Amino acid sequence: MMPDEDGWFGALPEAARAFFRARGRLKTYRAGSRVYATGDPPDALYRVVAGEVRLVNYPVPGRELLNLVARPGDWFGELSIIDRKPRPHDAVSAGAATLFVVPLAVIEDYAREDAAIYGRIALIACAHQRAALAFIANTLSKSRRARLAERLLAWQRDADGTLHVRQEELAAQIGSSRQRLNAMLAELRRSGIIATAYGRIAVLDAARLAVMADGNEG
Repeated sequence: MMPDEDGWFGALPEAARAFFRARGRLKTYRAGSRVYATGDPPDALYRVVAGEVRLVNYPVPGRELLNLVARPGDWFGELSIIDRKPRPHDAVSAGAATLFVVPLAVIEDYAREDAAIYGRIALIACAHQRAALAFIANTLSKSRRARLAERLLAWQRDADGTLHVRQEELAAQIGSSRQRLNAMLAELRRSGIIATAYGRIAVLDAARLAVMADGNEG
């Protein structure tokens, strides 16, 4: 999926879209590759074309905090483009990934003719902030079981029923410890709602997951 197919890029003026398409580039990354690291200077704005990129930081040594998972159609890296401060997190490809890269120099060149581009880039940060607030509200208002069911259903719709996911990532996304997540997954497996294998979760009963996600279990 190329940039015109996502909402943010499609809403840019045609001149901006043409400028970035002509000067941006596709770049591929192997699984586990760093797109950029915490403390790096801003270099580009990125869009996921294929694969996933995890934005993570490390509040204490040995502990990883997942900020965002960028999937196809998502843009990231906007914050440091706006304020020109160092990157606040690592961006790491979760598997093989292809990104559309718009270098900072290209953005600066375009901004000489249309400085409003920075306001439009800020809309990406606004979307990420709203997603973070929604996550906090969801975490406070729903049980861990409901959050797990909701996340499994969302990924199941994207992945045709079989999810390839790291437990650390899933635990971070529902605000749980790995130990508690393992216990909940084991319970769902015993109930016949999911099946698990190394690095994979298959949804067997989406209807029962939907009941859990709504918090309407009997």
